[in-house]
Order: sequence, then structure tokens, then C-alpha cells
Amino acid sequence: MLDGTLTKTENCTDVSQKNVQVSGDNAGRDVIKNVTINTGPPNGVLPGAAIIARLTQRYLQEKSSNTEFRETIDRLEHYQAVTGPIVPLEDKLKQGGREDLIGFALKTKEMFAKKLAKHSLYESAQQIHAFLLAEVYTRYHEHVYQRVCNGEPPEEINVLIRSYIIDPLLMMLGDNVLSHYADEINGMLYFLTGNCHIRWTR
Repeated sequence: MLDGTLTKTENCTDVSQKNVQVSGDNAGRDVIKNVTINTGPPNGVLPGAAIIARLTQRYLQEKSSNTEFRETIDRLEHYQAVTGPIVPLEDKLKQGGREDLIGFALKTKEMFAKKLAKHSLYESAQQIHAFLLAEVYTRYHEHVYQRVCNGEPPEEINVLIRSYIIDPLLMMLGDNVLSHYADEINGMLYFLTGNCHIRWTR
């Protein structure tokens, strides 16, 4: 897990308790200690959560004042642009041996694309989407892509995607004012695949 605690239990038994001088624990039976080891980020806050929180406040302000934005910011435009030969998403997944993902990928990509269009008139929403797409792109290349190239089983790749991409982004979203859920975050992965930013082959 990316965030959580590990509990260590120590069983200490002493059969003789006569004339014992101690400065710590003393008991006639077991002494059970719970030691908490934090395996997640400091204070349980993922890097990026503060950025999302800041952009969320801007979004709420823009929405309440009906401040519309008619352009597309450069970072979002970068991820919307196709950077390689135009190949259908389903063909890219077939080339990577992931025919099992085709139906799910097409559906979730469409869901994300609709959400992207729905909030396109708010600059802060564009910033949130650009940030999330950058996280998906980076996390895939840091934690998943090499394992895909190594030919690891699909079920293991799915676990990596869930652990390193889906769950952390859901945690980052905080109040989640744009109502992004796991399916749409998956959709970001296939949106990037369709635009040649993410590959499923070497």
C-alpha cells in the first residue's frame, strides 16, 4: 500500500517475578506493545494535494463569479495533441497484448473526454486536468511502463496502475469538486494512450 501503518506485536514472558527491579514494563504474563510505523507520506498528505486544493478554491471562485475562459492553457493543449501516427486506441492496446482492456478503455476515455469538455470554460478546471494528466503520465512511466516492457502479467500491471495511479490521484483530489472517480482517472490513462503520450509496447 502507498499509505497506511504496520503494527508490530512483541510478546515478552518472564516466568519469575521475585525481587525484580525494573525501569520499564513488568507483568506476570505477556506484555503486548503496538509499534506504529508510518509507510505513507508525512501527515498522510500526498505531494500534489496542496496544488489541487489551491486550484479547487480558484475553481469555486471562478464558478461563483461566472468567470469564463475561452482559451486552452498550454499544458492541457500539450496532452490533447496527438504526438505520433494516428492509430486507433483499440489497435494500440492490441499491439500491447491488452485486448482485455479495449471495451473498458474506450468507455472510460469517453467519460473523461466529456468531463474535460464540460469544465473547459474555467481556467482553474483546465489547470486541475492538466495537473492530473501530468501525474498519470509521470506515474505510468516511473512505475508501470518498464514492467509492461518486461512482459509482466496483465493482472500485475493492473495492480500497479491501481496502486501508483488511481488510488493516489483519488487521495490528491480532496473535495473532488469536479467529481472525478476511478473510472475517469482510468480514462485519463487511455486518453493519453490515444494521443500517443503513453505506450503499451517497447
